[in-house]
Amino acid sequence: MQASQQRRMRCFATFETSAPADDIRLLLLSESTCIGAEIHRSQDSPANADWFDIYADENHLENAFHSTASVLIALDSAADRGLLRDFRVLSGSRLSKAGARRPRWKSCTHYRSRRN
Repeated sequence: MQASQQRRMRCFATFETSAPADDIRLLLLSESTCIGAEIHRSQDSPANADWFDIYADENHLENAFHSTASVLIALDSAADRGLLRDFRVLSGSRLSKAGARRPRWKSCTHYRSRRN
């Protein structure tokens, strides 16, 4: 029997929005494709901005990418509907605005030098 692998959470993307963290989490509750991602206020957020990090388990990269991209798509859609103000992706996964908004991967270097 194989021992369970401990989750290794790491930052996959960072975004900015003027919404509070609780509102962001509420927006994502109904999105089943976002399961596995965690939203935390970024430690590197300047005093005059609200930056948030999207964490996922790096042991399962395909799932981590999928849930990170799903979070960004859901937040982008909420911003389009006027539910989020000042939403923009700062680092990590990027969304293609063309066609079906298919996510394109660009690795996040935000916390590359940090070890948790």
